[in-house]
Order: sequence, then C-alpha cells, then structure tokens
Amino acid sequence: MVLTHPFHCPVRCVEGQSFDTALAALVDRRKFAIVTSAGWRRRGAVETIEAACGPATAVIDDVESNPQVGAVLSAAPRLIDAEVVVAIGGGSAIDASKGMVAVNAIQGDADTLLDHLRNGTAFSGDFRPAPIVAVPTTSGTGAEVTQWGTLWG
Repeated sequence: MVLTHPFHCPVRCVEGQSFDTALAALVDRRKFAIVTSAGWRRRGAVETIEAACGPATAVIDDVESNPQVGAVLSAAPRLIDAEVVVAIGGGSAIDASKGMVAVNAIQGDADTLLDHLRNGTAFSGDFRPAPIVAVPTTSGTGAEVTQWGTLWG
C-alpha cells in the first residue's frame, strides 16, 4: 500500500527525550487517536500517552500481527474524528494505522482500497490521509519511515 502518489513522506525522527514528551509536542493539542496492540495497552502506554496529550478520541488496542484488510476496514471509522493518529508498536500497528487513515481518506470505499492493494491503482489527487505519528517499539521493518504498508487478505 502506498499512501499517496506521488508520495512525500515527511519523516522527522525525534530522540533524546521520553516518547510521551515528544508526543505532546507533536500532537500539539490536536484531536488524536491511538492505534496499538493489547500488549502496549497492558504495559501502560495508552495511559502514558493520554497523561501527556489528553484524552484520545479513540483507542484501537487490538491490532494483531499481520493486520488483515477486513480488520482495518472495520476499525477505520473509529478514527474519523482524529486529526492525527498515534501508532505505537511494531510494524503491524504502524501498517494498520496507514491502512485506517487511507480508508478514511477514501470515505471508507473498500473497492478503491482493494483496487489499490491488488493492482497498484493510485488514489485520487485529493487523497489526504490524516498524519501519523509513529512510536516504533521494534526495529527491522522501517514502517515508521516509508510510505509502504503491509495488509493481509
């Protein structure tokens, strides 16, 4: 999946401070949602983020490894009020976030998403997904710095 065509990935890596302090500055009082896995919820990450940034408009904390297209399509409407999405976890949480913001940017049109995924058909020129602030907790996939996302059928 490619979020826009041509793609511009405005990556900004922040280090040298705790993730919650960095998030507070990046979210900057905008309405935000959190996408993560149950494990990060259990570890207190959601509460830490909300303590720093305020209450999230939505928390999707059931992202599984290798996110399924159907799960992304089902969860996306819960992010509709978010001005920015915070993805915390490994590549699966970040990829699921990419899929969800893409679905919302195409008004939930599953056929358009599937055509993009199967055939590489570009999204329309007015495609404007919500920005994602990624907090990668693993190394290896590079999901936080690329336009690519892996969704499973």
